[in-house]
Amino acid sequence: MTAHLADPPTQASSFGAALTPRRLARRSVLSLVLLLAACGGQDGATTTTDAPAAQVPPSDAVAVVITDVEISSSRIIVRGEAPTPCNDLGSILRQDGTSIDVVVWAEPLADGEACAQVITPFEVSSSFDTPEQATPVVVNGEQVGRTGG
Repeated sequence: MTAHLADPPTQASSFGAALTPRRLARRSVLSLVLLLAACGGQDGATTTTDAPAAQVPPSDAVAVVITDVEISSSRIIVRGEAPTPCNDLGSILRQDGTSIDVVVWAEPLADGEACAQVITPFEVSSSFDTPEQATPVVVNGEQVGRTGG
């Protein structure tokens, strides 16, 4: 006769019951969900940036995904997804008369910094001088619309 145990006990919990692999996995998932919820306080954060033209993304900048762009006569709102809730965002707006260029990036994490790899929504808002003629608006190298004129 062969005994079959689907979930053999692996260790005792603080409640005195044995933790089976299935129970251990459930607790691990619950712990991960709670950790992610605690780290996710930056969801939907809005950053208004009117950075000086000298600011540029660092050579090790982390790419972000742009999901939506709203353009008005003097303001642009860029929405997207950062790779983690721990990445700080950087953005610049350059206006040279021929185009309005917006660059948005995520700062790299510090060496050894641990963070849950959870895509985190963001919103960046920048203002610009209203152009007299129709001017292309470029976000992270891609033309997304026109404004002015």
